[in-house]
Amino acid sequence: MNVGVITTIWSVNPLFMALVDYKVFGQKLQYFHVLGTLAIVLCTIVISLSGVIEGGDEATEVGVEVVAPAVPTWVPVIFGLITPVSFTCNGILTKHLTSDKVGFNPSTISFSAYFVVNIIVLIVAIPYWVQVDFSQSLFWIGFIGSVINTLGIVCI
Repeated sequence: MNVGVITTIWSVNPLFMALVDYKVFGQKLQYFHVLGTLAIVLCTIVISLSGVIEGGDEATEVGVEVVAPAVPTWVPVIFGLITPVSFTCNGILTKHLTSDKVGFNPSTISFSAYFVVNIIVLIVAIPYWVQVDFSQSLFWIGFIGSVINTLGIVCI
């Protein structure tokens, strides 16, 4: 499946957030919010067209042999749809929990959520790594990227 298709589906996340934020909290969209959302959607549409322009195929050619995709196409599409909805629910819940009425600390919520999600991923990943070849170089690239990402989140 063309990665651009999933990216295009994910691009609806700002739209979900804006609609739910408007319905739940009465938050009005400013012109720059609309422009940013349209830019994201346009960008992901252009990315998704790369498979059409390049003539992408569902199967990948490896030497002479053609290898079928590992999972059916509907699986990534379902995850691509569920993910922005989950992000929207997370954003709205966080906004509610950090409101003056409830009063949770945003940093505590964020880091607690990151901790729980990473523990869950680790619980799933360790059995997977035992059964599948483990790439040390990809692990360290991912680790360094995660550390940089976390530093960026902390700095923000």
